[in-house]
Amino acid sequence: MVRKRRDNTGKQNAATPAAQRPDGAATTTETAAMVDYRQGHRFGAAFYLTANLIFMAFCALQLMLVKAVIGETQGLYFFFGVLVIGFLLVSVFDYAYDRFIDSPSRETES
Repeated sequence: MVRKRRDNTGKQNAATPAAQRPDGAATTTETAAMVDYRQGHRFGAAFYLTANLIFMAFCALQLMLVKAVIGETQGLYFFFGVLVIGFLLVSVFDYAYDRFIDSPSRETES
């Protein structure tokens, strides 16, 4: 359960992070995320390929819907092409970061 903190007016603000909690306890979700990272759980190439294919299908669907509703596609091929290429580049950089730069042995000290 996430605790809500109160400001000096007595209103509840955003959730208090585990580091700021008096007992220092982490939530179950935070603990699970830390365990997964420490065990070296990373996304594989198949995950990135699947994510890119799903995004490409989404862009193609949007292009077909716009063409069916409006009938005008001038500039949309460029727009969706830039989106697909940008998503692909971010996926490649993320995969490379996971594989070559980020080491699961590097743990945050608490």
